[in-house]
Order: sequence, then C-alpha cells, then structure tokens
Amino acid sequence: VYQCDWSSDVCSSDLQITRGVDCAAHLMEQLLTLARLDREAVAGRFVDVDLADLVADVLAALAPEARGRGISLALDDASRGCVLGNRDGLAVLVRNLVDNAIRYTPCGGHVEVAVTATEQGAVLTVADDGPGIPPGERRRVFDRFYRGGTAAVGGCGLGLSIVQRIAKLHGAGVELSTPAAGIGLEVRVQFPPQGTG
Repeated sequence: VYQCDWSSDVCSSDLQITRGVDCAAHLMEQLLTLARLDREAVAGRFVDVDLADLVADVLAALAPEARGRGISLALDDASRGCVLGNRDGLAVLVRNLVDNAIRYTPCGGHVEVAVTATEQGAVLTVADDGPGIPPGERRRVFDRFYRGGTAAVGGCGLGLSIVQRIAKLHGAGVELSTPAAGIGLEVRVQFPPQGTG
C-alpha cells in the first residue's frame, strides 16, 4: 500500500512520475509487440486455434484487474469457434481489446465477450458500456499513437493499431459500433473460414 506523509503536491508529483514510468513501460511493450508481429508475418506459422478457449484463458488472466475496478467481465456460455492463426498473436489481439474495454468501463459496468462460429468464419465480439467512440473518430483510432477525445485514461494509442495489424495478418476485419443498448463500444473481429486466411 502506498503511503505518503509529505505535502499533497509532492505526493501528486510522485504519482505523476509513477504513472509516467508505467506508461513508458507499456509503450515499450506495445512497440516490441509490433516488431515481433512483423517477424511473425514473414514466418507465417499458423496452426488451428480454438478461439473460445484462448479467450477464456485471456479473461481469466484479466479477471483480477476487472474485479479490482468493480467491473463485471463475462464470456458468453455459448461461445465457440476456431481459426487458423498464430496463437500468441491472437492472444495479444484479445488482450488488447478486453484491456481497453476494462480501462474505459466505469465502476459497476460490464464487459461482455463472445465467440461465434458462422459459415463466414469465427466472430469475436467485445462489448462494454463505457463512453464509446464517436462515429467520426472510429477510423482514426486505428492510427498509431492516436488517442481520441474520450481518451480519459492512461494509454499510448497503440492498442487498436496492434489489434488491426494482427487481424490483417489473419485475413480478418475489425468493425467498431455502438452496442444495441445504445451506450458503450462494441468491437467485432470477423475471421475468415479456416483454411482461407
């Protein structure tokens, strides 16, 4: 537990430094991820991946963070679907999407994830009831380092850029929309049928 007996100005300064270091570390991690993805694209090591199982593993790892923020994190019980891809890259894609949803969802909110098997391929959906992204900004959020007007929490503007890069490596498309409830953000990743990526 962090405690400080100094003046509030000093405490505030220490907190800003800590946040700055955390942001720098997160930025470095994301940049290294991008570099590895470039190498993976050349290697092309794809295998059959049970996307629903992979998502369950990622959600289990992120569950403590969600609980700590007072956010409900759930995977649809009917989730199923497989893709041909790089398991590590897909895990990064899922983690970035869910981590973003947790960051932007207010305390008491919900993040819901589903994997659906369709004739057109598996579909990953991540929905939250945070502030959402205005339609006019939805294309720009995939640009590296872009942070929109609703970016009120820490981040470096690389998460969705990495998501798009991984999706393209897998022949998948990413769409942003507003959930049926009318608030928040829904991210839909449509993967091609296995064997056509």
